[in-house]
Order: sequence, then structure tokens, then C-alpha cells
Amino acid sequence: MVINAVLVELGLAEMTKCKKLQQLQDGSYLADGAVFQRLDLTSNFYVGQGNERAFLRGISSQRFRNSIAYLYPDGNTCVWTPKGGEKAGSLVYPGNYNKAAELDAHLLPKVKRTFGEDSDEFRYVRELRGWCASVGMVRSELKCRSEYLKREGLRFWGLFDEQKLREIHRGFLMVGEKCEITNFDVFTVADELLAKGIVDHRKSAMTTAGYVALWQCGQRFDLEARAVQKHRARLREIGIDIKLPFDATRHGVVFIRNVREIERVFEMPAPSFYRPAVVPRHLQLVAA
Repeated sequence: MVINAVLVELGLAEMTKCKKLQQLQDGSYLADGAVFQRLDLTSNFYVGQGNERAFLRGISSQRFRNSIAYLYPDGNTCVWTPKGGEKAGSLVYPGNYNKAAELDAHLLPKVKRTFGEDSDEFRYVRELRGWCASVGMVRSELKCRSEYLKREGLRFWGLFDEQKLREIHRGFLMVGEKCEITNFDVFTVADELLAKGIVDHRKSAMTTAGYVALWQCGQRFDLEARAVQKHRARLREIGIDIKLPFDATRHGVVFIRNVREIERVFEMPAPSFYRPAVVPRHLQLVAA
């Protein structure tokens, strides 16, 4: 476990799994192992060089559970919050960001200040940043806060099924899976509805697609009306939600290009120069 190797290097005690809990009179628990106050579930995927902003702009039209997407002004980060702004919720804080841009903004300047521009450290991070840009790396990150971990029974390491964490993050990675249309043109939407088997007849497809045209023009809909609910449900099957105000910067051609022309890949060999994270000393001895 990498974190334990770091703790050893710092002269601190290693983390251990809990084996038992003792409930105190005030209702709290005393554990004999590590208790998580926050967990960040992360993974990387790759959308191809130069496609990161287009991808992030595209998924910023999508909801995650009851949260609304917020695309940062620089286009390199998209997060989901209860009110659709930067302010995180109290339970989870999901987001995707352009990894190369993040290295440019934070790590590269820090390494340059600490080690100098001519240092091996700076050259390594710069090379790593270049590789991230060449493959279009996007980092997916789901920050699980203390209240969420408590609610889901995920605080006491060793006393919960870690597969549940993978399932939670897998659910977040599904954001954007339904963005599979090529344009918000009425005929294209109608064709997509037919191709997906969401409607059986072109007349029904054209009627539903007409709502997209109105949506693009700024039309607001009565979401309590049964007809609107029916057509909204159909459109949500292809990643369009007419409940959200139309935003040309998020719902335009670039967004659609993400889906048809940008392939999201989850597996990518690490570059030959990559330096893996700290390896625990006992594993180094085994490897030797």
C-alpha cells in the first residue's frame, strides 16, 4: 500500500484495517484501525490529443444524480454540484479535469520553484505533462466526504466491502455514456430516436425532435404536462434534457463531436519514462 510506504518514510505509524468496533455512550465508535474521514475515488481515461475541452464541454450538459454540471471558465474542469456552481455539496464532489492543464497550473510551477528549471525533476514533470497532452488524459475524481462515508457505512477500513467503492465510482463514470448524437438538428435527433428504438415511427420521432428546436430557441416547458414529460423522457434517452436551459457553448457542434469523433479509452500503457509511485520497502526486497 503506497500510503503506508509514505508514512514509514515520514516516521509515522502505518495504517491498519479495523477488526472490531466499540460503541461509546455518546453513540460514537472507537475503532482499532484506520477510520476514513474522506476518500477520493479516481481514475484516468483518454480522449485523444486536443479533445479534452471538447469532451468536458460535452459532458457539462449532463446531470449526475441530482447535481448540475458546472464548467469552469477555462474549460479544463467540470464539476457537479447541487446548484450548478463551484460550491461543493456536503456529501460528494464529483469532477473531471484536463490532467495536462492541471499539471501546467499547479505541479510544474511548484517543481520549478523548488528544484529549478534545469533540474531532472522539472524535466520529468514537463515530459509527463507532454505525454498527458498527447493522449488527452482526463482525470475522473469523486470526493466522498465524511457525512457520505458515514451514511454509506464506508468509514471503517476493513469492515466494509471495498467493491462498493468501485461501484460508486463506476456510476460516476457513466456520465456522458448517452451522448451519442451528432447534432441537435431536428432531423438528426429524429434519426437517433428511431435508430435507438425509442420511437417506432418517424412522425413520433419528428414530434419529439421538434421539442429540441423549441428548446434551442429558448422555449421553457411546463414540466408537469404529460406530453412534455413523455417527450422529455425520450430525449433523455439520447442525452438531451430540455429541463435545463439551452446553452450554445455546451450544446453546440463541439459537444456532439465529442461523442461521435472522440473515443473515450480507459486503458493506456504508461510511457517508458514514467516513474511509479513510492513502492513499499518489503515489495522492493521481493522484487530484488
